[in-house]
Amino acid sequence: MQMSFPQYGFSAPTAYLKVGDLQVSETSTDWGVNFTLKVYFSATAKSNGKAPITISRHYMTYSATSANQDQYNIVKCAYEYLKTLSEFSGATDV
Repeated sequence: MQMSFPQYGFSAPTAYLKVGDLQVSETSTDWGVNFTLKVYFSATAKSNGKAPITISRHYMTYSATSANQDQYNIVKCAYEYLKTLSEFSGATDV
């Protein structure tokens, strides 16, 4: 997706976002997932071993009782969660 980095003075026309470091924990009412999001200038930059432009932490709730089989793929759920946030609404799967 296209992302701007005003703190660095540039934009990345094809920024590559990578979810990782997922940690699942039980809360008193449900489950939660903390995860890291690394943003690279592009998929090529990531595959060439370049450092991410930014790293951020996110939290989402996670239902372990859903009948939807896709919900068991926590990584997929994290990407789907991010796309519900306004700053990632233009993201597409690659």
